[in-house]
Amino acid sequence: MIGEARPLRRVDVAVSSGTYPVLVGEDAAGSLHDVLSGLNGLERVAIVTDAHVPQSWPELAAGESREAGAEPLLLSIGGGEASKSTEAVSELLEAMAAGGLHRRDAVIAVGGGVVGDVAGFAAATFMRGIPLIQMPTTLLAMVDSSIGGKTGLNLRAGKNLVGAFHQPVAVLADTRALTTLPQREINCGLAEIVKYGFIAAPRILELLEISEPEGDVLDELIVTSIRCKAKTVEADEREQASRAHLNFGHTLGHALETVTGHSMSHGEAIAVGMVFALLLGRELGLVDLVDRARRLLRRLDLPVEIQGVDRDAVLNVMQKDKKFSRGLRFVVLRELGAPEVVSEVPDAAITESLEGVGIN
Repeated sequence: MIGEARPLRRVDVAVSSGTYPVLVGEDAAGSLHDVLSGLNGLERVAIVTDAHVPQSWPELAAGESREAGAEPLLLSIGGGEASKSTEAVSELLEAMAAGGLHRRDAVIAVGGGVVGDVAGFAAATFMRGIPLIQMPTTLLAMVDSSIGGKTGLNLRAGKNLVGAFHQPVAVLADTRALTTLPQREINCGLAEIVKYGFIAAPRILELLEISEPEGDVLDELIVTSIRCKAKTVEADEREQASRAHLNFGHTLGHALETVTGHSMSHGEAIAVGMVFALLLGRELGLVDLVDRARRLLRRLDLPVEIQGVDRDAVLNVMQKDKKFSRGLRFVVLRELGAPEVVSEVPDAAITESLEGVGIN
């Protein structure tokens, strides 16, 4: 039927605390009532959002909460990476306590990755942990940060240096939210989708090289990415081994976010970071996918290099990254779909690869 909503897609994530669903599609948010109804003793929910999220989404969450018999407490944090701070979390926790939440109540994160991180950390620490529901409203959050239970706050020294593991009870990725996003936000999410293509699902790259990321194609890209993330999380919930492969492009990417004062978005920084990682792999004698990556990222209007940043500043931030352990570690590709972590990389290879993305 013309105009009929595409059916919901479901991916289950099995972790130590149990199995939770990730629902993807139009009206995924309509499942919030059922999720809340399954929480025993629930009386109140803290709905956390920010000014970037259209008001209709937290209002929808509030309505579903009331129908499930829970009193909603609407809370808003400041937008952007500056909100991923201990100060912002402290204010949020105080508001939750003042609102009367107890340990059987829940937090609903309605927004992008920043909201998910801050609300997730608050849920992980309030009363030593209360239920969390993720309602991502950006493509980046849908395919990455809302899944897997990692939360992170920034310090002046670097990105995500404070955090906790706290798995959600459900993730509701309502794709209607994507229709309100600016193209730059969509492109940033596509960068993470490209990452999954390189490390686990080459079919993603093939789709993006021949198709526009919209409609059924976009749904397929989202679900495939979520399956990749779920499989990795299940195998290594607390990032002791293979989950580190999800950091492909992130060692440099996080540093670029920091040294640019976050004027470079996460997705844009990761795009440059992936080109750097592929250049580094080529320097180490591994597979050469640099040209393919550059072509695809340019097709998606994502950067493949950056100018005007200081190499020493970038290296300094990378050495303070939480992934730093007895020297810089990088995720490279031995072959397409076969990532590995390398350390003790020659300085000359790092320098050459940095120059390949414009960092001299």
